[in-house]
Amino acid sequence: FFAYRILYTALYEKNEMINIMALIKEKFQKKKKKYPSEIEHAIKTLKALNEPNYFAFFKLYSRAPNMGCSLIEPFLPRLRIKALQTIAYGFYSEIDIEFVREKLSFKDKKTCVAFLEENKLQMGKNKDGVDVLYGKVNIPTLNECPLLQTLIQKKIPKL
Repeated sequence: FFAYRILYTALYEKNEMINIMALIKEKFQKKKKKYPSEIEHAIKTLKALNEPNYFAFFKLYSRAPNMGCSLIEPFLPRLRIKALQTIAYGFYSEIDIEFVREKLSFKDKKTCVAFLEENKLQMGKNKDGVDVLYGKVNIPTLNECPLLQTLIQKKIPKL
């Protein structure tokens, strides 16, 4: 449960991160114990989000132990938009959709494209016929994305 608390704190961007890190040091370093794998994963996730290193975060998300993925999933849409902002500024021109799918931990290309379309991002094919997301063109759309205004993507059950 301590690992979940670390993840929760990291995901909600609370100012408690310093307190959490102090608790971790107090709990484990005094006794010179090694961190359990769940806590080690949560600490790495906390650091990835704090840096922000979205590529490391999504890699950690795909390997989250126990129910860690379930805790993280509601936050994914906002974090994916933030990661796309970073990618768009970094690449500036065209970004291979397969690269986006892989780096942002979408289960398949169809899900990735649906997410990009849902958020009104412009895509097309490059001169080699590869599906691409446009970088520079999408920066204003990404910066004004409604998902940035909310922490959690609430799923409304279909009736």
